Amino acid sequence: MRPSSLAIVACCFVALACHRDAADTGEHGSSSSSSSGGSDGTGSATASSSVGTTATSASSATGTATMPGTTAGSDSTDAGNPGSASDPDSSSGDTIGDPGGALFEEDFEGIDDNASWPAPWTIVGGNVLGATVQAGRGALAGITGATGRIALPGFDERDVEVLVTFEIGDWNAQGFGFYVRQNGGALTQTQPPGQGYAVFIEGFFMQALGVWREIDGVEELLAAAPDPIAGGFVDGARYTIRYRVEQTARGTQLRARVWPEGEPEPARWAVDFVDTTPQLQDIGGSFAVDVYNAAGTGPVFADDIVVTAL
Repeated sequence: MRPSSLAIVACCFVALACHRDAADTGEHGSSSSSSSGGSDGTGSATASSSVGTTATSASSATGTATMPGTTAGSDSTDAGNPGSASDPDSSSGDTIGDPGGALFEEDFEGIDDNASWPAPWTIVGGNVLGATVQAGRGALAGITGATGRIALPGFDERDVEVLVTFEIGDWNAQGFGFYVRQNGGALTQTQPPGQGYAVFIEGFFMQALGVWREIDGVEELLAAAPDPIAGGFVDGARYTIRYRVEQTARGTQLRARVWPEGEPEPARWAVDFVDTTPQLQDIGGSFAVDVYNAAGTGPVFADDIVVTAL
């Protein structure tokens, strides 16, 4: 989900396509237009809560990133146009599934500043510079030009809905992502390599909300909605993402929307995409949070994470 390179192609609409490279940097920063389905598929998400031990990290190392292709995975279909944001009138967030109880909740409250993220959150790969709690938020800082990841092990969930509030200090340089059906890996820095479905939002190339897949440590953008917030993003402001992943007869349906905290939630999905990547169908997984810094090494912030079973 992190950008390794950015390439843009304009069709009817310009979609952000960054995918991480099979190396260690990640590709959330890269982008390409996805006007048609690519050869693989979509994803889903879930989470559960716990507090306790400090997060651990691997050695810090970065790798090369590859340029994403001009199309998103084939055999993927979008509720609107394959590889792009779907018709916003296609559905509202309350029309799919029957949310069950919360699997995981994390608000970072009651934790001292500068303490590590509570257990079982665990830094994976070598691109994270710090994962601490700051003013009741989870701060995640990473090296420049690569994706940093902190994983939440211990879950095996297929169909989930995620609500997460986030802050980005510099929209011109940073991105934030959340993974589901995640296998505990990070890019090609771990064994096994990273795998899962992610929602990723960035402002350093084109302010866009996108859904991604990671297979064998390589991330690819499946579909994206440019400029999902009217008037653009504001540095340091808080926003909420709703990300819904559900297995259907057609494949895995990935839906996402974003809005400023405290404002009414949009009735329409900004992105609605069905993916059929074989490795990601009808499987469970856990969760992870990503940071991408196109410049600098500052943190992004996560807060009020709620993962619910569908």
